[in-house]
Amino acid sequence: MHLMKHWIKRGFRQFGLELSTCNGANKAGLRPDMESVLDIARPATVFDVGANKGQFRDFLRCEVGYGGDILSFEPIPELAEALAERAKSDSHWKVFPCALGAEPSTLALNVSDSTDFSSFLKVSGGTQALFPGASSQRTVQVPVQTLTDFTKTNRQDAPFFLKLDTQGFDMNVIKGGLPVMQDCAAVLCEVSVIPLYEGQPTWREMITYLEALGFSIVGLYPVNRTRSMQVIEFDCLMINSRFATPVH
Repeated sequence: MHLMKHWIKRGFRQFGLELSTCNGANKAGLRPDMESVLDIARPATVFDVGANKGQFRDFLRCEVGYGGDILSFEPIPELAEALAERAKSDSHWKVFPCALGAEPSTLALNVSDSTDFSSFLKVSGGTQALFPGASSQRTVQVPVQTLTDFTKTNRQDAPFFLKLDTQGFDMNVIKGGLPVMQDCAAVLCEVSVIPLYEGQPTWREMITYLEALGFSIVGLYPVNRTRSMQVIEFDCLMINSRFATPVH
């Protein structure tokens, strides 16, 4: 069934059309831009930070057609174990059972009922009303390392593509990898218009921070909305000016 869907989607794309489910509409907009950015930047390694159940790896492999190295970081033990088992069938996919942050440490991770809301930060007051699955029932102590230290220990080929989905902790990951950012051809992160976690950067703060590091916006893709159609979060794709085509 999965293979049939893949070929049907490919058939539509030959006519410049995207076929997607309603809850996957943001990926329909993101996919062609991802293809273009990867074609321009040609990253040798993708850092998949906040891998959860491997959704982004599957998107890269099955939807975008990326065949290079993917390094997935997932701190929730049972999810990391499941990903490591899946990665046995993909020689260019490695899984690391840890989190990335601004400095090496051990931190308490709030594991949500719906695990994709798990965060080092506490959910804000209105988050549970928007997403009942965001409530957490337990915390786990997880190891945290910096992207800088990781790349020194694991000498991966550059340029890099950095994907961040750490539920309000993305800026911390970047701060722990500033020397690496010059070799990051592009960044995909989730930015919040309506804050879901206490103390998380606003979407403007995240974009301004990345712009100061030399990145420019490729696109903003709504991830979810309120019932009154207000955007809650965007996927934000940005390209490093070192890899972008100059504008004349």
